[in-house]
Amino acid sequence: MSPLLRFAYFAFVLLLAFPVTGKAQSMGKVEGLHHDITVYLNPDTRSLKVTDRITFTGESLLNIRLSKHLYVTALLLDGGPVNAMAKSGEMLIRLSEERKSHEVLIEYNGQIPGLPSDIQTDKPPVFFTDPAGSFLPGSSGWIADLGVDLFTYKATLFTPALHKAIVPGRLVEEETNARRYKAVFEAKEPSDDIPLFAGPYKVEESDHKGIKLRTYFTPGMEGLAADYLAKTAEYIDLYSQWIGPYPFAGFSIIASPLPVGYGYPGLTYMGANVLRLPFIKHTSLGHEVLHNWWGNGVFTDYGSGNWAEGLTTFMADYAYALKRGPEKAKERRLAWLRDYAALPPERDAPARSFISKGHTASQVIGYHKVAFFFHMLRNRLGDDTFDKAIQHFWKTNKFSRASWKELRTSFELASGQSLGNIFTQWLDRKGAPALSLIEAHSDGKGVIVALQQSKPTYELNLPIVIETSEGERHKIFKRFKSETATLRLPTKAKPVSISIDPDFDLFRRLAEGEAPPILRDVTLAENALVVVTAPDPKTKETARRLAVRMMDLNPRIIAAGKELDSKAPHLIIGTDETTTPYLARAGLGGPPSQIAEKGSARAWAGKTNDGVSYVVVTAKDNESLKAVLRPLPHYGRTGYIAFKGSKAIAKGAQPAASTALKTIFP
Repeated sequence: MSPLLRFAYFAFVLLLAFPVTGKAQSMGKVEGLHHDITVYLNPDTRSLKVTDRITFTGESLLNIRLSKHLYVTALLLDGGPVNAMAKSGEMLIRLSEERKSHEVLIEYNGQIPGLPSDIQTDKPPVFFTDPAGSFLPGSSGWIADLGVDLFTYKATLFTPALHKAIVPGRLVEEETNARRYKAVFEAKEPSDDIPLFAGPYKVEESDHKGIKLRTYFTPGMEGLAADYLAKTAEYIDLYSQWIGPYPFAGFSIIASPLPVGYGYPGLTYMGANVLRLPFIKHTSLGHEVLHNWWGNGVFTDYGSGNWAEGLTTFMADYAYALKRGPEKAKERRLAWLRDYAALPPERDAPARSFISKGHTASQVIGYHKVAFFFHMLRNRLGDDTFDKAIQHFWKTNKFSRASWKELRTSFELASGQSLGNIFTQWLDRKGAPALSLIEAHSDGKGVIVALQQSKPTYELNLPIVIETSEGERHKIFKRFKSETATLRLPTKAKPVSISIDPDFDLFRRLAEGEAPPILRDVTLAENALVVVTAPDPKTKETARRLAVRMMDLNPRIIAAGKELDSKAPHLIIGTDETTTPYLARAGLGGPPSQIAEKGSARAWAGKTNDGVSYVVVTAKDNESLKAVLRPLPHYGRTGYIAFKGSKAIAKGAQPAASTALKTIFP
């Protein structure tokens, strides 16, 4: 390119120094877009250089955005100069009306930010390159964004010899010499993102029924690869049989220097320290493999809500609990209901409004409530019908965007039922029904029971269990949709008791006594106060950092000695020396007996005599408090926990009191 032509881009280069917000929007109809990318990434110098040859058919205006860290050095449209204008942090290219097929050649380079010192895993993906590892999500703008929803691509990647680079897609070429590493990936199926990964990886691989499985692990992790490869093959078989054939050429597990967990087509990117945890390959790995069907195989139509996270949670996390037995599945359902009970009403929202996890409150709705919806739907329709619907949904929507509407269509076709009311009541309303057992008695021939549900009413298939002298009798009160109902339930043997939804099969507000205190009662609250009992600056700062990590919203921190807002939940943090006398002055109890005097740090939840929730975190000293900065925020659904250093040594929740939804007969 001539110096004069380069000079013509000066205004555009300055424009790209501004932050990019949101995704570009194509101003005209663009179809068949394909990127042919050549990438030079040097993590040692944090430099990135890209040549992107973009082909498509279209007309009118084309909108291009890049990261603020990158600068265009060359730009051609159909082999010639560009008719372009800058507007609102974007570049608009006017396409010729004389031709439909076009080619944009764009070259750019820049310096990528280094490894961040700390991140929160529920925030948007980070953007960095470093000798320890690199992660450039497509949303960061490292790849030219033309505002086109779905596209294909070929990527040729170059890095220094000690690094290996990866993007999603089929690996078609790979070579390493003394100076550099080269890999070529191809994605012929439509994609909506191109993340780039690199690191000082040692690659191990296996072939599973023609699917290339790979681990990109850092030094010291080599012993983990074989188990991860074997477990990945198991998950692929599980979901191929349950849903349909695995949709990609391979699956890779890539270690990150940061404690992240992201899923993309044919790969997952997880923190190296997370991958070392022995339970991850039995839990999170399967969740990420399943995302190759839901989210990366069928794309989410975010305009009408995100169904993919809840369906994946149901078919992965919940399915694994169910595989361990009915009691484990019941524990999972109860945990979800306890989380919901801790959610303040003002933070509740309809499930259809969930787009992505931005905080724990959104996870309670978008992951847990939606997963619970699929549990209820399967109970209503039966396993075979549910599975047929899932398979139909996959077959008819593979590699296209789908919404709740397409899901409902598949379930209605499989069941032969109209499910509009069921989908509407659970997805479009916020809240959940509250059940009451108004009265129950035995007349010698059975049980007469009066039931009530809160307004607005739901249509419920209500589980009822009658314990008799000869065993349990399980019944379903179908389509309970009135505010009250009285039932006569005959039994052959003498009734001993009656319980309403004792196994927590309905998404509902827990009755009194069913939800003992948990840490999330405080950490989800909007009006919570944080009381720091320690006076020394170092421990105060550690307490502040812990409060920021534990609280779902920005914490309001006050010093010990300030008058507490008696109506506000509060989180109390300090050392044993300062916290114990503070609790005594405030009239609050000490730790539960299960963790009293155990470990170097403890946390527990409780309620005051006035019913105000509080959580206490206390440690032997500042170093012991520092040790729980990372692990403690992950234990929000526990009622109490003790740590030795950063390792949890005892945890649990106080047992539920006698439920208001059970009557024992004399």
